Amino acid sequence: MEVALEPGPSSNASERKPPPCAPRFALAITISLAVLAVLASGCVRARTPVVLAEPAPTTGPSAPLSAIGGPLRRGPLEANAMVKRSIDGDTVAVTLNDGANGSRSVENVRLIGIDTPETKRPDTPIECFGKKASAAIASLIPPGTPVRLERDVEERDRYGRLLAYVFRANDGLFINHELVRTGFAAAYTYPPNVAYTDTFREAAEVAQAVGVGLWGECGDPHIPAA
Repeated sequence: MEVALEPGPSSNASERKPPPCAPRFALAITISLAVLAVLASGCVRARTPVVLAEPAPTTGPSAPLSAIGGPLRRGPLEANAMVKRSIDGDTVAVTLNDGANGSRSVENVRLIGIDTPETKRPDTPIECFGKKASAAIASLIPPGTPVRLERDVEERDRYGRLLAYVFRANDGLFINHELVRTGFAAAYTYPPNVAYTDTFREAAEVAQAVGVGLWGECGDPHIPAA
């Protein structure tokens, strides 16, 4: 049964308030939320999780093997990606074999635990030894090279790049370490991705002490090129 609400003592029949606007207000909120959801779905690109190999033990029979001060190798490995191109000294584009039916996708991969002089960062000058570092990684793993990517704790960095330890599949050469060992990169620790932190630091200390690569020519990985 409907009940008519009478005006209060000081009210006049001609001054009655319009019907409550709550239903219209609720409808407006619903429409606004729907619009925001549509806009968000167009602005944020959903990413399919990528399954990379787990990192190998850093000690024991399956750990990388090397002579003192020499390259780290694990022998031939099963590849899970192929290099498409190098982007800079510590980033490459790869084609992943990431599906049971052989489907493939292209991803930019940032090598974990190392840092090379900049050549592509916006508003940043090309840094000393940057072009040589880019040429070094392109020489180690040129386009078409099968590689094995192994992950650490985090899958991606804040730019959306995959984070990985990169091994050349045919001989197991540890590319991250090789760039540090030969003075094309500095060790760069970014927790929680620390599986090879000590290995990279030791290689960097030797390279810096000997003055190889950027340490002899530049003295620091982030000095503007002359």
